[in-house]
Amino acid sequence: VGVAAVPGRMDHSFFVVDSFLEDARFAVGGGLARDIRQGLALLFRLLGLRAWAWETQVLHPRLREAVPDGAEVPLAQALLWTDAWVAAWRGPFDDGGPPVRLHVAERPADDSGTAGREHRAAVEIAGVELPEPYQRWLRDKRLFASVDLMIAGTRDDIRRGRWRLVVNEVHSTGAGLPETMHAPWTSHLPEEGFTESHLRRVFGRDLLVLQPILPTKQAHSIAHQLRGAALAVRSGASGTAWEGPRIPLSRLRLQRRGDAFRISDGRRAYAFLSADLWTGPFRAVRFNARRFARRICALTGIDAEELPGGVRVLPEVRVGGLTVCRRAVVVPAPLLHQRLGRHAGRALLRAARGLRDELGLPRFVFASLFCEKPFLVDTESLLAVEVLQHALRATTREVVFTEMDPAPGALWLDIDGAAATCELRFVATLDGEDFHPSALP
Repeated sequence: VGVAAVPGRMDHSFFVVDSFLEDARFAVGGGLARDIRQGLALLFRLLGLRAWAWETQVLHPRLREAVPDGAEVPLAQALLWTDAWVAAWRGPFDDGGPPVRLHVAERPADDSGTAGREHRAAVEIAGVELPEPYQRWLRDKRLFASVDLMIAGTRDDIRRGRWRLVVNEVHSTGAGLPETMHAPWTSHLPEEGFTESHLRRVFGRDLLVLQPILPTKQAHSIAHQLRGAALAVRSGASGTAWEGPRIPLSRLRLQRRGDAFRISDGRRAYAFLSADLWTGPFRAVRFNARRFARRICALTGIDAEELPGGVRVLPEVRVGGLTVCRRAVVVPAPLLHQRLGRHAGRALLRAARGLRDELGLPRFVFASLFCEKPFLVDTESLLAVEVLQHALRATTREVVFTEMDPAPGALWLDIDGAAATCELRFVATLDGEDFHPSALP
């Protein structure tokens, strides 16, 4: 793939490596770029509801209770408060939520029959009517996130304009920076100063970002970061995501002036960004696909399909033409123990195939147990089914099977004559009504 692979950890039934395909450069334009922009703009407006509800319903009211007007507290204390409030918050839609009206149409999951898909019901969000207070709040904000996007379709499909777009993740880290800004492969970028110029384009020169000195992808919790004590706050004007001048966290204070809050080191105020405490215009958005699908079903009145044995089927959800939630089947663990637990060898494989067909799943699925990272299951492979059977012994809860999408018949990337696919990862921003995918693939 162009450079030596860097071994990662053993992750379920496969071995993770970090790599970089040096010669896989391409531009995204025309109708494909238009579809990405339009779809993500609508998705960001929906995801921004969480940031608005969190700020107006929880963060600012709690801070006004904790910090008298004209007073200040150490920023480290405010971060610990924020972490506790986030843990206790149920979210904007769990208690009725803001008045949001979705324009929904149920339609076949793939009208054209392209991209190796079967025809299954999907929920399409074509538009949204947002609360007026949220729209006013959004006008002077910049929503941002790292987006992992995949193109489903063969090269012929794409040339004919018959692609589908699948969102894998919309996320940022607990440190506040989009994950794209500190991915391991950024060191392979050939352009000198690429990361620096990109940081400035997204955040400007005067933003302070909470940053662990030794960052890890798993550092999602503010409290977890603070326990390490190796924290600093850095300026967006520095050279790369991990270099440049730093301001010790101990020098920074959260100050209240009326209903507004700012971060200061005693000499000047800064726009500040962390996962859930912020000042200035920047707001991170992110989503969990399964929770999002449940919320969409609740908002639209479309119930999950119920199958015998307590099985629930969550529909594929599209937003502005983007698949943001793949079709998923939620299966109680006791049912899986009953159907798969007592078999071995070819009898196990036959049982897995039978269950797959009953649930309407394709050959390739991803299985999620507990909060573990999903792992691939090839239901025609005895080894893969045995791995699933072994993992099931450790759970008594629900197991979620998600369709692999893009499927093997929807691959467009050619690597030495073999069909493949990849994620397109970039930072995207929504400024009020203007959406801007970045140029960082």
